[in-house]
Amino acid sequence: MRAERAPAPAPGLNREQMRVLEALGRGPVKVAAAAGSGKTSTLAGLYARALETGIPPSRILAVSFTNMAAADLRHKIAGALQRDSGQSLEEVERALAGAWIGTFHQLVHRLLREQSYLAGYRRELVLCDELDAAQLRQEAERRLRASPPPAGSWSRELAPPADADVLGRLFRGAVGAMNRIRSTATSSEACEESSLRAYREFAQGGDQEAELACHRLALRLTLSVWRDYEALLAARGLIDFDGLLREGLRALRESSRLRHWCRQNFRLVIVDEYQDTSALQEELVAELTGPDGVSLFMVGDARQSIYAFRDAKPGVMANAPGAVLPLFRNHRSRRHILSAADHVIRADEQFRGDLAMEAHRGAESSLPVYLGTADGPEAEAEAIAALLETLHAEGVTYPDGSVQGFRWREMAVLARTVGQVGPRLEEALRARGIPFQNDSGGLLQRPEVKDLLALLRLAADESDDLACLRVLQSQVGRLPDRALGALLPAAGEGRPALALRLRRH
Repeated sequence: MRAERAPAPAPGLNREQMRVLEALGRGPVKVAAAAGSGKTSTLAGLYARALETGIPPSRILAVSFTNMAAADLRHKIAGALQRDSGQSLEEVERALAGAWIGTFHQLVHRLLREQSYLAGYRRELVLCDELDAAQLRQEAERRLRASPPPAGSWSRELAPPADADVLGRLFRGAVGAMNRIRSTATSSEACEESSLRAYREFAQGGDQEAELACHRLALRLTLSVWRDYEALLAARGLIDFDGLLREGLRALRESSRLRHWCRQNFRLVIVDEYQDTSALQEELVAELTGPDGVSLFMVGDARQSIYAFRDAKPGVMANAPGAVLPLFRNHRSRRHILSAADHVIRADEQFRGDLAMEAHRGAESSLPVYLGTADGPEAEAEAIAALLETLHAEGVTYPDGSVQGFRWREMAVLARTVGQVGPRLEEALRARGIPFQNDSGGLLQRPEVKDLLALLRLAADESDDLACLRVLQSQVGRLPDRALGALLPAAGEGRPALALRLRRH
């Protein structure tokens, strides 16, 4: 009997990363990848190791959270294959032509299209873009507002009868509630049944009838706008992004042939940023991989679930079954930054026992780290501006008594997203007379410049709907989302340019 040869170490990977590669075929595996731990390089190495064992790209499913992350993963995989095989980049790209690497939406779309005969689904799957979906939601809400309530229901059920403000809030909340529920696997029928059952239990528990009547009315409005929106999509032969994932899950649950094909075909399933997985995406993964999950690698950091991306399910990474392989060696930051991060993370009891992040880049810096909390974006901006002013005026005093001052140009503010804190911070800096330069993407990336460019594009080409939409929602137009519903094409007129529809109104 020939002894199995141990796989050769992958170039550039440390021992922690190699343990991930060695777990191939032993899933489910949870790769707890701290920030800056070389997660993408590890996944590229895992992908390359799978190819070494004879698994072709067509039998590996790699799902990432965003288009950018999926492109980065594909690029790293191509680089790892090029390095290991000695092939040219063109040859590697040809080999990856049929690879399943993308977002959940991209891969479900491809699955339903290519395996439509197994799924019992129409092959001509037309995706509805977000602008069209928003307009259809607004049309569904408009039609609901315009339709008379059924006899003996709606506002008549409320005691005292609802005023215009209450009804307005209920109407506005109906679309939001529909969007939240449609991002799960729950059907409108199941939503109605479970909600009414809950209301009956609340009534038995002594809840006031007037409050329950308001809840029942909100439920009816939500279900009405939901079903009308679905009907509007169906009448146009469209499916939106939430509907795409719902249809993918429905097809997997109802078609044993499709389910069997997926579980037999995909011998390695990598799900990146698993902490941001929604309940619907979690159910999709379970159907794709089967109850044993032997092919599944979940990669992420439960501690980053604080970002709570859209529909992310809290605790999904921590609660998922599987052996945990940690990646805690940070390649980006020095020890003092990691110590500050660990201090914040360990304040949460859930992560108090986590391994401390290791600093690959070496020793502590003598510069201090200030930690603070704020009650909101405005308070945060004020606190940052005040600290910058203090550092400029007083500098930093070191343990040996020496003082280092800072010029304005020697200080920078970094933010995860500029949208929330950026404008408020600019206002706080101006109020204190602090000179600054906004480097969030350069001059051409500033919102006001993009608005101007959109105006110029629209002047040059009135059929440019994206430019027209930006103008309507910019400082120039300020048209609210709700008003866009009036610009829907009339029945039977096709799809005229948005600018042409605007002229009619």
